[in-house]
Amino acid sequence: MNLRQVFINPVGRLRSGWRVLIFVLIFLLISILMGIAGRLVSAVTSQLALSRNVAQYVENLIFRSLLLFAALAAGFICTRWFEGLPWRALGLWLHSKWLRDFFVGSIIGVALMLYQRADAKLAIPFGPFLACGALVHLFFGDRILAFYFGT
Repeated sequence: MNLRQVFINPVGRLRSGWRVLIFVLIFLLISILMGIAGRLVSAVTSQLALSRNVAQYVENLIFRSLLLFAALAAGFICTRWFEGLPWRALGLWLHSKWLRDFFVGSIIGVALMLYQRADAKLAIPFGPFLACGALVHLFFGDRILAFYFGT
């Protein structure tokens, strides 16, 4: 086995393990850079906030958004460089019914909060909803997609 076979598979592409390593490195780099910027913004907003609760909420919102941005940016860079795929390959695009989907998701979230008579501090666990969604897709995915796209 020569050195080229360590990095390149028989099809001529970078091997999967190296792709994952590069993704993690890009993600960490973007996270560190955005974290520095986020700390600066958080420091400014905490000084301008009227109360400590507002400052904590804004700080939480900033850092969660930065993690999402870092993951999306690293995913986009890796899919563009390694696969030559567009942004749509990550499943992110505004299709003709995106506004409807946004409102349906918002109504479901508000309904859950009202059902539990919760305030804005309610944390809806993400893991169980993700697992339930995966099971629904596993058993009913084809029918849901056929109904959704009208085919």
